[in-house]
Amino acid sequence: MKKESRSMNQPNTNHWSLSQIPVVIEEKLKNLSKTSMRQLGLGVLGVCILISSFLFVYHLGQHNLELYITECLTKPYIQGESTSAIEQAQNMVLNRMNDNARSTGNLLGVLKICMALITLVVASSIALGFVEFRRSHKEKDQLTEALTKAKENFKEMMSELGKNKQDSLKGFLLLKAKIYYYQKDFSKCRTVLKSMPDQDDPEVIFSLGAVAINQFKYNKAISLFHEARVKGYPYLADIYCHIGYALMMDEKYDEALEKFKAALKEHHEHPETLLFMSYCQKRMNGKVIPEMISNLEVIIKNDPANALALYNLACYHALLSEWEESKECLERSIEVHPPFKWVAWSDEDFDSCKTQKWFIDLLQPNNCPSNK
Repeated sequence: MKKESRSMNQPNTNHWSLSQIPVVIEEKLKNLSKTSMRQLGLGVLGVCILISSFLFVYHLGQHNLELYITECLTKPYIQGESTSAIEQAQNMVLNRMNDNARSTGNLLGVLKICMALITLVVASSIALGFVEFRRSHKEKDQLTEALTKAKENFKEMMSELGKNKQDSLKGFLLLKAKIYYYQKDFSKCRTVLKSMPDQDDPEVIFSLGAVAINQFKYNKAISLFHEARVKGYPYLADIYCHIGYALMMDEKYDEALEKFKAALKEHHEHPETLLFMSYCQKRMNGKVIPEMISNLEVIIKNDPANALALYNLACYHALLSEWEESKECLERSIEVHPPFKWVAWSDEDFDSCKTQKWFIDLLQPNNCPSNK
């Protein structure tokens, strides 16, 4: 599918990338902080102007009055005038003080009105600034919380993406290894497993153990299965079953049976365990015992198309000279897996059947590759 190209300078306006969300929120937080500080600063500046104006007017009136008094009192002495002139100057000062008081009173009245208006405006500005500051602070808290969550979600998303990518690679390599395993190319299977990024993965360790069994390295396989269990492989029945199988192939039948029983404690109808346990009992006893047949019947009850269980059950019935049961199981196993037709003709367990018509008709030995 062809992807639509888009320049980096032309952002998608319909959707935000998760990686952009923290940047956008941080930018908005910076703008909110600047706005709040600007409003608070204007309010403080207004208060300073109000106080400065009041002090200026007050000191200006006081200064003018002091200058006039000084002039009136010093002028007669400078000019050498009489005492009456000084008294006259004092009277003038008193009159001027009265006039100045009236003027100052009028001025103060006007100033009070102006100051009241300025105070109202400044108080309103401070109140509005405070309200806006509280609102901005609350919004900042909300945005900070949103930013924290956005960053956490982004990290979680990136972690999940990385995990999915790693899981996809792991799944691909395990599938490739499984293909080589079923092709019985165990050397290539092991090479693929050894190329896995995480060599401590319990599933990889378990798979290496299965390969080691097929390379007849039984002690190595057992060691790998124990390591997989320690590393947290979740299916303990599989662990004990494969350890038992390795011990059985190494002809340590008693130890193998103990592991098979441990596997059945984890999963009492574990099909591979029941199958291998029956085979182990046959190799131990050299004969068929009822438990072997009952184990295989449990497998077939749960999985009627299990060709190997059907074939082994046919062998056990043949060893017990139970021809009808052996014929039925062998027919079903060949129906599911036709190559069993050729395996059965060379199998020693069917030696007692090879002269019987049903066996010859079913297998048609002249058509078997081994007889051509």
